[in-house]
Amino acid sequence: MPEARHSLTTADVARIESLELAHARHVLEGDFDALEAMYARDVLVMPANRADVRGWLALRALLAELPRVSAYDVSIEEIGGCGDFAWARGRYSLALADGAFDDTGRWLHILRRSASGSWLVTQDIFSSDREVR
Repeated sequence: MPEARHSLTTADVARIESLELAHARHVLEGDFDALEAMYARDVLVMPANRADVRGWLALRALLAELPRVSAYDVSIEEIGGCGDFAWARGRYSLALADGAFDDTGRWLHILRRSASGSWLVTQDIFSSDREVR
């Protein structure tokens, strides 16, 4: 279980942890429909070395541009929050399907509890450990 700092319930922390692990699985599978259900419609994505992406349609276009991955693992280092807002932070490692390169880096998700009680990613920030050349 990742470090937790918050006033979230144990059930909320477990739901967010499950969501983050499912997110990694959907990225690996290239399942954009399943990813869509995890993001707020007004999501802000701040990808490494790219302009910000706002909204699900723009995110879907970004995902379609990215190369397929053959391996994608995440570790969750912290989950925290208060009330209807939360964050999850961790590290990732991935390998591209074409073998072009492997990568490691860090990620941060800001989440909001929806009217239905599910947690949705409202901001997605990730950065590579690789140097920009």
